[in-house]
Amino acid sequence: MADFWRRLGVLCTLLLLGWHRASWALPAEQYTVTDLGPVLSVTALAKDADTVLSTQLLTGLQRAVVLGAIERTLNLLPDGVSAIPLGIDHGRVVGFASTGFMGLFTHAFLFTLDDGIRDLGTLGSADLISVATDINGAGTIVGFGQTPEHPGFVPLLFPGGGPPVPLPTLGGLSGGAQALNDVGEAVGNAATPIRNIHATLWPPEGGVLDLQTAPFDSSQALDINESQTVVGFGTIAEAQVGFRWRATTGMVPLLPLAGDNAARAQSINDAGDVVGQSVLQDPALPRTQHLAAVFWGEDHQPIDLQTRLVDASEVVLESAVGINTAGRIAALGRIGEAAHAFLLTPVVPPAPPVVEEPPVVEAPTPRLTRAERIARLEAWITRLLTRLDVGGRGWTDIIVDRRINGIDHELIETRNLQLVRKLRR
Repeated sequence: MADFWRRLGVLCTLLLLGWHRASWALPAEQYTVTDLGPVLSVTALAKDADTVLSTQLLTGLQRAVVLGAIERTLNLLPDGVSAIPLGIDHGRVVGFASTGFMGLFTHAFLFTLDDGIRDLGTLGSADLISVATDINGAGTIVGFGQTPEHPGFVPLLFPGGGPPVPLPTLGGLSGGAQALNDVGEAVGNAATPIRNIHATLWPPEGGVLDLQTAPFDSSQALDINESQTVVGFGTIAEAQVGFRWRATTGMVPLLPLAGDNAARAQSINDAGDVVGQSVLQDPALPRTQHLAAVFWGEDHQPIDLQTRLVDASEVVLESAVGINTAGRIAALGRIGEAAHAFLLTPVVPPAPPVVEEPPVVEAPTPRLTRAERIARLEAWITRLLTRLDVGGRGWTDIIVDRRINGIDHELIETRNLQLVRKLRR
């Protein structure tokens, strides 16, 4: 019996997973495009809002600019000349910025509306580099930075926005955390003892997990959703492809568009939608020959988002940077030769018209004649007498016999006879 219930539970779980999987990773048939203006780069999209992080050149300085309903340019760290935003959650922005004498140092920062920009410090002296890459709903921050012992980068955790602490690697000396979810699971990359770089997950309870599986030779994780699905990129036989990792499947390659030779999965939302970039790169040429913003569905095949745009003939998309819970996509592209930030919004098809069924008109019940009503009443009385076990006895016998089976029926039968006689008149 226990085995039966276990199998039933597994079956129900698979059915539920199948239902959810069917609703995952379905791109919109069309997207409208909002031009957010000229930028140097697009770095992130808030998971819970239509807020895009970018950098712009303002008065000769590279500044962190938040684009959306309210545009905001973040202030700089003391003596700084640049700031790069990398992660955002509920209006809190993290990244890295220059600071110190002539802006020669690079430190992680946290920006909030209440406190402005704040230096998150380093693992030692001020001349060490630190970078904050993402922040979750609890205010936990991850990133990477230098240690006093060696110049390479190690993965960092900033608990509650406090001073950084190093995270473990996979036995090597270097690594970096790139993203985390609200559960506190962080992902990125770490070196193995033989200096290979593998996609890595750091559970909130501590420790480190190597995510790399065959056929990948190297890998780096860039994002994770609340269902512990991880995306990033890696190499297979020296070709760069994206990947989607789940605990049940390991790494599944996400291929570039036909004609391209490299891909990079950059963002995933809680529905499992994945976006990124497809590239055609010729090492012999100074410039990339082709760049495209792509979407990967559950079949792992890329979809060129350029083909889904509505009324955007001047827009050329080059990379999809982020996708939020509403399915909106932050992208970098061009209008002419100028780089622009764009927000892609799914077009919701109109609901099919409601066809009202004509009201059902019931045919009127035909009116009974006087004779038919009398006949129905007599039939009802006969059935009643049968139930009382007095069927076949005459009306006079019923009136005379005041008790039938211990029940007094005189009043009932007298009234029934009176009604019958009245109708017969």
